[in-house]
Amino acid sequence: MENNFDYEIFNIVRGTFSPEVLLLSLSDDTINTDTRALDTKNSIIYSHEHFHYLQTSMTGFGQTYWNMVRQGMSCIFTEWLVSTEKYKAKRPLPIGYLATKSNADLVNAFKLNIYRYTLNILYLQNYKHPSISSFRDIIDMPFNNSYSLTPQINHGGKTFDLNGRDIIESHAKYLEAIYANIIHNVPINVTLDINKLPYQYYIPYLWFVNEVGIDKEKEFPIICDLSLQTGKLKISLDEQDWKAIHPGWRFYNLTQALKIITTPSMSSLEEIKNNYTEYCNVLLKHCKFTSLEETFSEILTFYDNRCENCDGLKQEERMKKAFLYRVKHPWSAANPFIDLDTWVEMKNLFPPPSYIINNSYNVTIIEPEDIPKNPTHADGITLEHVAELHLQALSMQILGVVSKYSLDIDEIQCGFAYFGIKNGCRYQSEGKCSGSLNPKEEYKIGYELINENLDFIGCTFAVCLAIHECSISDIDLNFRFRKMPSFDEMKTRLEGTDS
Repeated sequence: MENNFDYEIFNIVRGTFSPEVLLLSLSDDTINTDTRALDTKNSIIYSHEHFHYLQTSMTGFGQTYWNMVRQGMSCIFTEWLVSTEKYKAKRPLPIGYLATKSNADLVNAFKLNIYRYTLNILYLQNYKHPSISSFRDIIDMPFNNSYSLTPQINHGGKTFDLNGRDIIESHAKYLEAIYANIIHNVPINVTLDINKLPYQYYIPYLWFVNEVGIDKEKEFPIICDLSLQTGKLKISLDEQDWKAIHPGWRFYNLTQALKIITTPSMSSLEEIKNNYTEYCNVLLKHCKFTSLEETFSEILTFYDNRCENCDGLKQEERMKKAFLYRVKHPWSAANPFIDLDTWVEMKNLFPPPSYIINNSYNVTIIEPEDIPKNPTHADGITLEHVAELHLQALSMQILGVVSKYSLDIDEIQCGFAYFGIKNGCRYQSEGKCSGSLNPKEEYKIGYELINENLDFIGCTFAVCLAIHECSISDIDLNFRFRKMPSFDEMKTRLEGTDS
């Protein structure tokens, strides 16, 4: 297939953060990989993406999103293995292809597709495409809603859907502007130049100030943070439940509440620190949202239950540690620059877990015990992070979601290739493997287990499959069936059968 991928995308998008795999990326390939030695421009870009990690690890919405995605991906992979067990050496992938095999396989594929529906609802809190007007548009089942999935706001004579992503980006941009001003003496109006920014970076801010007045401008990051302070996700189509978990709707309703009720004074940084919890709960109670303490308790209860069986997973421990820090300093995730000492502490304690700078993939080592005891573990990178990349990439492909970095639909991609990581392992760096693999062709790299502790030499993707008694050559790949049959098509096909 013709190579039509435009690598200039890495130069257009200056920085990204993927909350699903906790990966920060800077596009500038001329800079030092040491995050402590970045020039002004890249330091500011890095700070913006770092704020996204703090939003993920220190808010209920971020924690729930990350946990549900990774748990969903794990279930998808596990259930696919079970559903294709009878095919053993020729496991159909994706599920749209599995659905063509038999009516029993169609039922199994439909069950797997339920996870896609759940993920779609989760993603919908982040962004609603203009073509989507109801849940049926993303679930393909007879569910309809009479209310708008996102609030609409007016500014400058234009109407905008207020997505969760808009709240997340405008909050991070606001904090970036403060960082650039305090650390690099860049005027705030330079960073927040609306003539050079996509609308989602500034429309929520401008609308907020227009609604409540410039005297409450310092409260903007607090309202953004409260918009993300949701508890456990309820997969519910009920209007009240949806508006309680959707960051855009929360931002809208909290802003309206701020216009009509009396809240504790937040006119100075000291008042923000002292009055933060009371201020938040007054607003949350008026909007009939869960209190700050209840939200904190829901997230921590999950970890109390989960970490008993998490088998020492470092990233879950780090995410819990970050959230505990936020509970101790309730205002820290809203605006860490209220106290510069706190910001420095947060920056050092909670750096992005993994990052790409100068095309080099790195995992952040914080504690000495995080360092792999055997360098054969993922070529010096902790296996947990690499396994997470591979698992999520494979699960997305099981659902029929092809990566934007894919060049050939006859190839399956490892986690590095799927997420656009150019030098994820030494085989990529040495030009021996692109990370895109044709299951019908011999895979020459392979792996070798050294001992019962799973120390190994070779391909981490192959090892992740081998642990589950599967291999790349066992996959019967056919991405021409990326889409599942529609609900009505499945219903018609199964009518009158015993399946």
